Amino acid sequence: MQDMTPARRWFKADRSAFTLIELLVVISIIALLIGLLLPALGHARTASRTAVCTASQRQAAVGFATYGAEHDQWIAGPNTSGAHIRSGSDIGNSPSAPTQNVDWLSPILAYSLNLPGKQPGEENRIAERRLRMIFEQEFACPANRERYAAQYGGGNTFDGIPVTELRINSYAANMGMHLSSSRHDVISDYSSRQDWGMPLLYPSYRPRLDNINRPDAKVCTMDGTRYVDSSTFEVTFNAFPFQDEGGNFMNHGAAVGHTGDPATLGRRSGEFTDAQREAMRRFAYRHDTKMVVSYFDGHAGVMDESESRSIHYWYPSGARVTGGVLDPTNPTVVK
Repeated sequence: MQDMTPARRWFKADRSAFTLIELLVVISIIALLIGLLLPALGHARTASRTAVCTASQRQAAVGFATYGAEHDQWIAGPNTSGAHIRSGSDIGNSPSAPTQNVDWLSPILAYSLNLPGKQPGEENRIAERRLRMIFEQEFACPANRERYAAQYGGGNTFDGIPVTELRINSYAANMGMHLSSSRHDVISDYSSRQDWGMPLLYPSYRPRLDNINRPDAKVCTMDGTRYVDSSTFEVTFNAFPFQDEGGNFMNHGAAVGHTGDPATLGRRSGEFTDAQREAMRRFAYRHDTKMVVSYFDGHAGVMDESESRSIHYWYPSGARVTGGVLDPTNPTVVK
């Protein structure tokens, strides 16, 4: 068989390889496909995180209902399960004992989350162990990656780790539904006006499930923590057992501005800077700019920023908001 001429050898080699143009076309097609797929994957990841968060908060709402059924319709919170802490009483070694007077989570979900109780030799750390498990593991929103910047009142370690390594609490209860119209209760609309300057006037209401007229329209829990600084956007962990304004566990939601609440940062909606809105998305509207909430009838869902400004979700029916409403188009009497 005769050898191929140089021209034939070149022609064969040339036809057996990709040309530069063909290679660039293939790369372009791959890049285009990746560009199309990445947003879809991002949306799928966001939807998955939102589903987990929704399920967790639905579990919390069911926990409130279960607690009420077992405790004559009372809602776990500062006027009920945590009331004794105001007097300086011990937080208790039971898994279901609150770690702060505003800790609603331990009393309603202790056993379903397998929270720890008294451990030999660790009696003084039981509150820290339980809080860390709630914040870091069993009840953490998968979209929440924020850490505490410092501990209020001093100290820089928590349950054996630097407080700056502790993930912030993912969820808050709606404090507006835990206040009382009775001055005999620890936390009331009167105390909120006196101590925090909150513009609230309540009807005859005490924190009981049978006093909630519209359980399907009243927010029970929400995405968010407490003590978000409105300038630095850092979050401070508060370890004091007795709390007036919500501690690590409660805030007033988005309808009434209150310093430290992540959905408002203490301002009216028209006054937010771009940096503050970004912080609100990090700490509250973290599911594609939406907030996951649960309701007292046991269902859960998402709420956008505009919808969350309505006072009607956050306070008992008949309550009056006398000032500080973020959405001035809302009436001042709560439906």
